[in-house]
Amino acid sequence: MAKQTARQFTFKFVKAHDFKTVPIDGIFGSVTVKRELNINFFVDVSEMPKTINHEVISHGRIGKEIAVDTTPGVGVREVPFGINVDVGIAKSIVIWLNEKIKEIESINSDLESIDSQEK
Repeated sequence: MAKQTARQFTFKFVKAHDFKTVPIDGIFGSVTVKRELNINFFVDVSEMPKTINHEVISHGRIGKEIAVDTTPGVGVREVPFGINVDVGIAKSIVIWLNEKIKEIESINSDLESIDSQEK
């Protein structure tokens, strides 16, 4: 009798033409009226000045910077994208994140152990 093997299905991953990796500093969001999680990812960036004034030097060339128009005391959080997910997907993301965090912590622990042995 031939050995039985488990049935299998393979997913092939294809990156969209506009795929990009975005650095993220944090998230914020809410629960939608459809009871989904709206999660917006942000990155902390420096404020882009509204205007920059330069002096004009000989022959009409641009000289040194004189003034920059920014808003003092205002931080900028650029939001490159957001997602809406249902609770089931959110729970699977939490599980996946926890697994990857454990992997990283294990790698870090192994590296710290190697570092302490070399000292």
